Amino acid sequence: MVVLHWHRPQFWLMLITGMTVTTLLAGLYPAFVMARFTPISLIRRKEKSKVKGFSLRNVLTVFQFAVSLFLIAATLIVVEQIQSIKKKNTGFQKDQILVINLFELVSDLRDSTHGYKLEALKNEVLTNPAVGGATISSDVPGKQATWRGVNRSQEDEHVVSYRVRVSPDFNEVYNIPLTAGRFFKTEDGRVKRQLVVNSAWVEGVGFPSDEEAVGKFIPIGGNDYEIIGVLKDFHQISPRYDVEPMIFSMGIGHQTYMSVALNSADFQGVLTHIQNAWDKAFPSRPFHYFFLDDHFERQFEADIKTGQVISLFSILSILLACMGVFGLSTNLAYQRSKEMSIRKVLGASMLGLIQLFLKNYMILVLFASLIGLPMAYWIAEIWLNTYVFKIEVGIIYFLLPIVFMMVFTLLSTLSQSIKVAGTNPVEVLKKD
Repeated sequence: MVVLHWHRPQFWLMLITGMTVTTLLAGLYPAFVMARFTPISLIRRKEKSKVKGFSLRNVLTVFQFAVSLFLIAATLIVVEQIQSIKKKNTGFQKDQILVINLFELVSDLRDSTHGYKLEALKNEVLTNPAVGGATISSDVPGKQATWRGVNRSQEDEHVVSYRVRVSPDFNEVYNIPLTAGRFFKTEDGRVKRQLVVNSAWVEGVGFPSDEEAVGKFIPIGGNDYEIIGVLKDFHQISPRYDVEPMIFSMGIGHQTYMSVALNSADFQGVLTHIQNAWDKAFPSRPFHYFFLDDHFERQFEADIKTGQVISLFSILSILLACMGVFGLSTNLAYQRSKEMSIRKVLGASMLGLIQLFLKNYMILVLFASLIGLPMAYWIAEIWLNTYVFKIEVGIIYFLLPIVFMMVFTLLSTLSQSIKVAGTNPVEVLKKD
């Protein structure tokens, strides 16, 4: 059984492809209608299928409009949601952070000189004046923490938390604000059983406040650890998800990332310096790195692709709808030219005739909005529910598509309506 998720581009691609194919088929109707007419029948207006085809023409036109309105509204909502999430404060410094992947060094953990080599690498990196700081940790923000544990709350409930091993300079690089207590210091030493937690952990465990949590002891692995500080909540993975309870401890085990804060725009120069330092410390190991902000952006790739797919099909659907409306307006202009001529002889103004010609299409757009926009709202709400932090879907996301489609419909039919309204009624009537 294939399960399609609402936030995956594949789902939207299948949905919109189906809609577009149907819209394309609907758009072919005016061409077939026009192809059926002969020049004589267009002049004499004796084509008897006019009334017969009127209902089907309206149904297909409404369907085209409904699909276009749906896609325009979906595009606006998806783009706004992605921009809102990308602009949301993550709670930590992520710009100009270069992360060196230390996974290649895991096999060296048994080497007694491994720790000294890492420290030597960090010190060498720090000699460059363009480097503002460097720290080593088991995980970095933007990635799921690998170690997960369970703590008991004040009500004896299980609280799942994630643990990250860090060095004392971790917060000098990531600048996560403290709400209570302090962060680790070099003089604390690794032998001390101390922890720093975040506010989400404090709330989950059930302490009255962040300040109340400082100085308390919690059992981990058969040992009691003292909480010395509380960090303000930040998004360890992505703003798409809720803040998770986090525990930070000092330690040298499983340190798989070195984060380097850069304070210069000369990335290439700094990168060359860092790679030379790496080659000096670990000459036989490959050098792998990534920029944290780029890594964070990649979390939104699926949503960005979704927005691009919807935008592409929106443009295609609008073009098809406008082509269909233009073809139908041409057909309607021929069919109603005699009626318009009689109205003009009876005193109707040119503006009045144009309004009469365009009124039907404006009504069709409004009717299509009753079909396409509620569907867009329903699907958008389901998609937005995959986010913890989401935008409010206001009426503006549905008024703009209506205005947009009315303008395009007006532009598509205006030339024909002006042509019909400006025709000399004598020339039209004498043909019959």
